[in-house]
Amino acid sequence: MKELPSRQKEVYDYIARYFVENGFCPSLADIARGLGLHDSTIADYVNILKSKGYVKSEYRVARSLRAVPENEVAEAAAVAT
Repeated sequence: MKELPSRQKEVYDYIARYFVENGFCPSLADIARGLGLHDSTIADYVNILKSKGYVKSEYRVARSLRAVPENEVAEAAAVAT
């Protein structure tokens, strides 16, 4: 699996950790507060992570953002190639 750039990895790890610690998915505002970044910056990173298959969310469903386990991302990438 290709390594994520450091800031993308930080956002991915935050999403995964937030769910484990809180039992529900973070909002973009939660991630922004947690990482000290602007909401729009987080939205950009989340869209990049979605395009790479690292996170998923339900369309128009609040708090549905979840980190895809890294082994599933690797498997999907292997199938795609």
